[in-house]
Amino acid sequence: MVRPTETKSWMYRYYPPSDPKQSIISIGIYPSISYARACEVWREYEDLLSKGIDPKVHRE
Repeated sequence: MVRPTETKSWMYRYYPPSDPKQSIISIGIYPSISYARACEVWREYEDLLSKGIDPKVHRE
C-alpha cells in the first residue's frame, strides 16, 4: 500500500474466523521490512487463521 505521503507498507487482508467482513492488518513499513520477512509474517498469519485464530487479536 502506498499512502499519499509516499510511505509504502506491507498489508495483510483476510477474513477473520468470527466475522464475515474483510480485515486488514499492517505487517510493516517498506523498506525496513523486507519482502522475505513480509512473506514469513504472511505465512504465520495464514497458519493462525487455519487454527481459527484472528491474527489481529493474537498480535495484541
